[in-house]
Amino acid sequence: MKKTFLYLFGVIILLALPIIIWFFKDEKTVTIAIIDKTVPTESYREHKGLTWLLNHQRYVSESGEAYLADTDYYGFVPNEKEESYTTRDLPGDLSGTDLIYLADSYGVYEENLPWQTTEKKPGSSSMITGGLSMAEWNTIKQQVQAEGTDLVMEFNTFASPTPKEVATDINKFLGLEWSGWSGRYFVDLDSSDSEIPQWIIDNYEKNEAKWHFKGAGFILVNDDTGEIVVLSEEAGEIGSDGLHLTFTEQGTAQFNLTDSPSFGYWFDINEATEGTDVLADYQWDLQATGSEKLEKAGIPQSFPAVFHQSKYGADLYYFAGDFVDIDDVPNFYRYSGFAKMRSFLSMESLDAEKSFYWKTYVPMMEAILANAEDKESQVTAVKEVAKEEGISYPSRVNGQTFEVYEDGEWQPFTIKGVNMGMAKPGTFPGEAAISRDEYDRWFKAIGEMNANAIRVYTLHPPAFYEAFAAYNASAKQPLYLYHGVWIDEEPLVETLDAFTPEITERFQNEVQKIVDVIHGDAVVEQEPGHAYGTYKTDISSYVIGWMIGIRLRFNKWNLIILSLVIFKVRMYTQKRPTRWKIGWHSSWTC
Repeated sequence: MKKTFLYLFGVIILLALPIIIWFFKDEKTVTIAIIDKTVPTESYREHKGLTWLLNHQRYVSESGEAYLADTDYYGFVPNEKEESYTTRDLPGDLSGTDLIYLADSYGVYEENLPWQTTEKKPGSSSMITGGLSMAEWNTIKQQVQAEGTDLVMEFNTFASPTPKEVATDINKFLGLEWSGWSGRYFVDLDSSDSEIPQWIIDNYEKNEAKWHFKGAGFILVNDDTGEIVVLSEEAGEIGSDGLHLTFTEQGTAQFNLTDSPSFGYWFDINEATEGTDVLADYQWDLQATGSEKLEKAGIPQSFPAVFHQSKYGADLYYFAGDFVDIDDVPNFYRYSGFAKMRSFLSMESLDAEKSFYWKTYVPMMEAILANAEDKESQVTAVKEVAKEEGISYPSRVNGQTFEVYEDGEWQPFTIKGVNMGMAKPGTFPGEAAISRDEYDRWFKAIGEMNANAIRVYTLHPPAFYEAFAAYNASAKQPLYLYHGVWIDEEPLVETLDAFTPEITERFQNEVQKIVDVIHGDAVVEQEPGHAYGTYKTDISSYVIGWMIGIRLRFNKWNLIILSLVIFKVRMYTQKRPTRWKIGWHSSWTC
């Protein structure tokens, strides 16, 4: 009896241990924007596989909450109980987002709604919502460019009903070219009892004989021409292994995968442009007659499945298939190691869809999410600074010598600096058009030329501060910063009076804003001609001087107002113990 009790107790502990381990794991804060316009029912199958994985891996939102499939996404929102729906629109500003995941933009049609009984053909008036607008795409693209936010996109995000001009820009941004072909595997090609959309059969019968296919196979559709190609297992054109992924050397290095179970949902056929990495390719299980049919239609027998680019400090991925689409995930996620256990136990012969999710999609996204979380944890660049009477400061003027605090001691500092404006060739300063990868490249080049300081005239986009922090986090010799505080010169020219209340108030606000920015504690609203965004990168320990104001004609009043501004900045930076007391320099000259 005692042995039986101990045995049962051991089994209970063994089963409970993964749950206990899960609760002891640290939460990881990653802000993710999920976009899914194809949610006709409350199954949320186009993105719930992602929210389950986020929760299983203990990723939480900025508010510390778990991600919920029914609320934490932008797109179509059905209410089956009330037989109604709303839409959750993508905001115009995604500042502070670490990862954008565009799951599907195909949309919702009236006949897809579970309470709809009237049959209509999709593609015209029956579409309730669908496609990605240019405004939505620009919001996504600008966030990637401004803050180096990672981006994952899946099929269908640029096929119909997304407008052609939007699709073209997406293709260019992702570094790929869509052939116009999309396809899917169907268990049963018989039109009388299958999931095949009626419009596919109608298009086929416009130019061909009557739809006569039976058994399993693939249907390929050309979005431009309407052409339909069918690969039938029964006709001996395609083998039972269907379509699967083979990972390239780069893909294996990144995801630790070599191949995948068969993939049986929608996919599209694209080519990679120069500079885009292919991490995995699709491979058909083709027979000779199937190869001939593809060749005649101009369809490749192997084509990229996973694309990747690194630019703007961001990682961009395109999955050329509905990878996250899954009809069922476990109701629980608080079980450490469950995903790996399911991957080990999943059998393709029993359920290829689930096998692909557990064996391929999950490990891929685990790597991508870990990379995004690593970037988030590296946003602060802090080094040791001197402290005196509750004030911290990284630099000082000692007699005739400028010094910085390094390795616990004051060290003489010979300034070898580079000015960095807000414009790059072909743009105006007010466009704030410098990208994250350009900042990264410039900081590296500045370090290699043995410079040790940078001077900026005014506020830069968040990418500047993130790239600056990233460079100093790994550089043998850090770069220091002299930060300017700009004053709007037009009112000064008009009034010739620096004491005008509107001028002084606005300038004081600018001072406070820049101080908050260098401490990674600011949200700057969009204003034409100025940088803006969410600033959460603390670089204050490398800011060793302020460049106050702009070059003006010298007179005694300018000198007086400069003194008042410096006093105001000193007062603001010393209000809180975490603010830094640093060197002061003026760019007000004769």
